[in-house]
Amino acid sequence: MAMKRSDGSRADASLALAEEEDNIRITAAPFPIEPENVVVSYDGDLDTLMIYLYGRGRPSMVVEIGDSQFALVDPERHYLLGFQIEDFAAIQVHRQPDLVEFLEHAELRDMTQDDVRALRREVLGYLGRFRLWVRRIWFRAIPHRGSDGFKVAQRVIRDQRDCIPSVSFA
Repeated sequence: MAMKRSDGSRADASLALAEEEDNIRITAAPFPIEPENVVVSYDGDLDTLMIYLYGRGRPSMVVEIGDSQFALVDPERHYLLGFQIEDFAAIQVHRQPDLVEFLEHAELRDMTQDDVRALRREVLGYLGRFRLWVRRIWFRAIPHRGSDGFKVAQRVIRDQRDCIPSVSFA
């Protein structure tokens, strides 16, 4: 398992590989994740998405957990502090299209909102964007169970029908 040292700065993706270590057990931190502390950032030059669960600046080591996917881990207690996903736009979002949604909430560097929209269209296509829209309706409607939006979302999900109207282009 490859590891790198990290100080929580934006340059995490370019740090040199430090040492090889096996059998590290990553555990959940004993403190809650507060939504206002979660930081998602994307660096277009490095093509790296960073997710800091407890904010930036915590010392961490980077442990490889998959192909170009890393966990940010507390070096002493091995608590999970976040994630680093390299080759994000070039490879990772094509393998796991739902990852593109992180860019909507990310601090962007060397990528514009127009670039994000174009990547979403490329990766998700029309049907994928429609499914995400239905999911959003569903989660927004949950507190309003009697609403029409809730009923529509419930019907679409329950029936699992493709309710995209047919469109013909003459």
